[in-house]
Formats: sequence, C-alpha cells, structure tokens
Amino acid sequence: MEILPVDEALSNVKKGGFSFLTFREYVSIIIASRYTDSLGNTPFYVSKISVSMVAVFGWGTRKGAPFYPRFSQLMSLLEDAGITAYWKADVRVRRVRENRAAAALDTQANQMYTQQVDRRQLVLRLGQLQGAFYLLFLGCGISFLTLLGENLVHSHSPPQ
Repeated sequence: MEILPVDEALSNVKKGGFSFLTFREYVSIIIASRYTDSLGNTPFYVSKISVSMVAVFGWGTRKGAPFYPRFSQLMSLLEDAGITAYWKADVRVRRVRENRAAAALDTQANQMYTQQVDRRQLVLRLGQLQGAFYLLFLGCGISFLTLLGENLVHSHSPPQ
C-alpha cells in the first residue's frame, strides 16, 4: 500500500495492475475534468459500491435549542427527497466545468459554459414583474386602510 498524489496514482492505473482507493466525489471530479473527452468516454472505472465512512461533518447547535427537532426533521426531508443529492451533482458538474475552463483542455466546453452562463442571466422587464408590483400596491393599500380605520375608531372612542 502506497500513498501517492492523484495524478501519479491515476497514471499508474492507466498503465494497469494498479488500483487507487480514494474519495469517490473527489476523484470523479478530477477524472471528469482531466481524462474524460467531450463524448463522455473515460479510461477509468469508478466503482458504484463504496466503503461507508464515519461522517465527519455536523451542525453545531447549543444544547436544548428549541429549533433543533424541526431543523433535524427538515434536513431528513431534504435528504429523503433527493435534494441534497441533486445539489451535490450540480456542484460536481459546475466544478468540472470550472476545471476544464481553467485548464483550457477543451475550448468547446469553455464556450458551452459561457453560453449557459449567458442564458441564465435574464434581464427582467416590467411585464414580468407586474404581478409583484400589484401585490406590493395591494398590500400598501390594505395597510393604509387598516391604519385609517384604526385612527377613525380611536378618534371617535370616548376617553378612558
């Protein structure tokens, strides 16, 4: 058993007769960034079966915090709904794109990344925000009428 840097270990794996054990998320980002072509072909096999490890991350809360049961429940719901897995996959894809763009390995991937960023930046027009303004003015009107009603009731009530 040896401890090697990632690049050296992956080159030994490519030569054959060598296995590399590391964190799956970490090595999958490196493989996708450096060794996977534009069609998704890679010279490596990453096992889907993993060795479970003791979790080393946690949320620090004070003892007896009143929000802890609800917080724990919401975290479980997010995990069960698959939202955390979706977030991790999204972060992995972004990281691979950033690595490819930074290393300039694939100019086409860099162009696709900038096009996707450009598509996400949408300029909102007044027509798209019209509903929000209607709600804003409706809320202001209701609050003004409520204040007016309270002042009228207070001015016509007998002094105590």
